[in-house]
Amino acid sequence: MSKFEKDLLNYIEKHLKVIVLLGVTLAGFLIRVSLRRFVSGDAACDLLPWYEQIKAAGGFRGISQQVGTYNMLYQFLIAVMTYLPIKPLYAYKILSCVFDYLLALAAAWLVFDFSKEESAEQISREGVLEGNFSLEKRKWRAVIVYSLIVLSPIVFINSALWAQCDAIYAFFVLMAFLMFSREKYIKSFILYGIAIAFKLQAVFLMPFFLFVYFVKKNFSIIYFLIIPTAMCVINIPCFIMGRGIVEVFSLYMDQTSEYGSMSMNYPSFWYILNNEVIEEGYEFYKNAAIMFTVCILAGWMISWIVSRMNLKKRNMLYMAFILVYTCVLFLPSMHERYGYVYEILGILILFYNKRTLPLLILLHIISLMTYGFYLHGSSINMSVLAVVNFIVYVSYAFVLMKQLMEEKEDKLMVEA
Repeated sequence: MSKFEKDLLNYIEKHLKVIVLLGVTLAGFLIRVSLRRFVSGDAACDLLPWYEQIKAAGGFRGISQQVGTYNMLYQFLIAVMTYLPIKPLYAYKILSCVFDYLLALAAAWLVFDFSKEESAEQISREGVLEGNFSLEKRKWRAVIVYSLIVLSPIVFINSALWAQCDAIYAFFVLMAFLMFSREKYIKSFILYGIAIAFKLQAVFLMPFFLFVYFVKKNFSIIYFLIIPTAMCVINIPCFIMGRGIVEVFSLYMDQTSEYGSMSMNYPSFWYILNNEVIEEGYEFYKNAAIMFTVCILAGWMISWIVSRMNLKKRNMLYMAFILVYTCVLFLPSMHERYGYVYEILGILILFYNKRTLPLLILLHIISLMTYGFYLHGSSINMSVLAVVNFIVYVSYAFVLMKQLMEEKEDKLMVEA
């Protein structure tokens, strides 16, 4: 082997993490570029007409009244797009793809931060040398989770193919969760308010915040008022153009009454009954479904309180995942994209419980099948998919609760 070849290989080995990051970033970019021309039904019927309507009304002046069904903040971003020398379809996709990478960075940060807790436990058990090794392991975990999210079909199909914006609100949800786990509550609720200002689906994390508020008792309920305050502050440009503060919240009330079906292409629990219930039983079942969901959420939280589960960061990740998954699986009128946040959390959980790998794969297959059904008319049996989805949910709950209980028993033995 020549000296140049040896030096080159040594350089690659020394900087392998950086090379992997650059390679994944480039590969993710090329994948997204290759999907740029696809026009989804949502883009053709909603996003592009909204763009033209706002542009025809004068850009920023066009947001003085409601356009479409999305919130005011997203309408403001559409108005910004109208001033850019970019095709409107590409503008939508570029915005979402930028947040794909921000979401991946946020996930990498979260895993790196959470792994510090695991490293501290290793140091206490095995000594300083093992702790130093753990720092390298933490860095690689961050690199891997960044790579998994950038290259996840769920992520790049949502943004680069579909032109949807779920990565935007998911980024702020993940950052809010990270700050919350670090007990930086003001920052957390500001970020969470911005997340809800983008998409109402961010509210699925609210049960987790309420649970931790009740258990930890280390911040005031007044902090929750930061959420609507942040929603209003971030919408100041829209207020300047003539929109009212009440509209920030009334838009979401309109959205909740927009759909008249128990499920909107998501394999929810209610598909197990039959397709007729999904299409025709909305008014009859919706209130019962909401109350049933509330009872399941309360059941989870009460069981954790009674069992005195340790609220360390990894356990908080498990709990947030279960509660968000519960909301989407059992609430009425869920779309196929509403599982986006718990799918991202599922990727993060994999680093702390490898037994969830088959479940994570099934989770993403379920979503990809519903994506394919909507985007390309692929044939699926939604009732069968709902049964599989419910089994995945129960399996996740069993695996994660088993680990939580094992950790609790280990802690009791140490204390004894």
